[in-house]
Amino acid sequence: MRVIAYGVPADYADEYLRIGEDSTIESVRRFAKVIVRVFGPEYLRAPNEDDTKKLMAANERRGWPRMLGSIDCMHWNWKNCPKAWQGMYYGKSRDATIVLEAVASEDLWIWHCFFGMPGTLNDINVLQPSHLFARLASGDAPACNYTINGHEYTKGYYLADGIYPPWCTFVKSIKEPKTKKQCEFARVQEAARKDIERAFGVLQSRFAIVRGPARFWDKKTLRNIMTCCVILHNMILKDERGMDLEFFYDNVGSRVKPARDPNRIRAFLQTYKEIENADTHFQLQEDLIEHHWQRAGQCLIFVFICICIHDKFCIALFKFAMVIRITICNADDYCFMFDLNNSVCFRLLNYVGFEICGLIICGDAVAAKSRTRIADP
Repeated sequence: MRVIAYGVPADYADEYLRIGEDSTIESVRRFAKVIVRVFGPEYLRAPNEDDTKKLMAANERRGWPRMLGSIDCMHWNWKNCPKAWQGMYYGKSRDATIVLEAVASEDLWIWHCFFGMPGTLNDINVLQPSHLFARLASGDAPACNYTINGHEYTKGYYLADGIYPPWCTFVKSIKEPKTKKQCEFARVQEAARKDIERAFGVLQSRFAIVRGPARFWDKKTLRNIMTCCVILHNMILKDERGMDLEFFYDNVGSRVKPARDPNRIRAFLQTYKEIENADTHFQLQEDLIEHHWQRAGQCLIFVFICICIHDKFCIALFKFAMVIRITICNADDYCFMFDLNNSVCFRLLNYVGFEICGLIICGDAVAAKSRTRIADP
């Protein structure tokens, strides 16, 4: 446990524990293997029906309907990588690394763990042999049907960064947002995607063996150690979580057994074709942009304007037939604020040469107090 938790060398405690280096290494190997074999099916399981409902309900409150989590990759330095393999494992950090692909939820629970790919591979290459969508392609994944902005979808999605492919199961940020809608969507997507980054940070802070360079020689031991650390991480989350909190993944649940297509190979290929559908990916992104823009409270505002000339103040009543409609998402040259006493105060900046000082809604008419500012010719 000291080797896993503090990342100390195998011969660090041989003097007062009277345990040799070989015995310590073998003890770490057996400990990690037993943890994976005994607790892996419970603490490293894929979400069942109950877990999926809780994940979707929690993410929908955050503004992401039917989201299953955030996905990303982490590199673990391999100090004792064999010389014959170093060309394959040397990545962008100029050190031999092994890649961990993981999916985490808001409470930092890691639902998916795929470890062992060489460090020269990027996230797309790691995704190809990953078993992330194996249950979805085989028909064992829980059903996930939902509607956003009038469009129906049948598969959940993960928040990902820009390197991932445009599949219908990934929602990525916008690299260069131009409109206010795109800026708002990029902000909330990048904020929610930090769940997986936080999970990696907590995992490395709890187990120093993952934060420092790996000193073992074989990949099988490293895979067991990394999987063991992920399982212990989830066990700590469960132990620290109270019985009355929102997120409580305790019951393993029953395996989903949906009706299968008799032609399993054709159904399998069709499912993967739907997963890799780029049109669905971009349509889902556009629908989520509209969803978050509406969620931000932007709407149409009806403004009644009274113009006074020669820098004098006046008050006039206008009927609702004389209304000027201004759409917030298209006008970039003013800011606004709301009052709670059934009144709205606006201040327009450099808008057609006029400055609105105050504006009050009164029944079916509007009393507007304004001042004329002559624009430069």
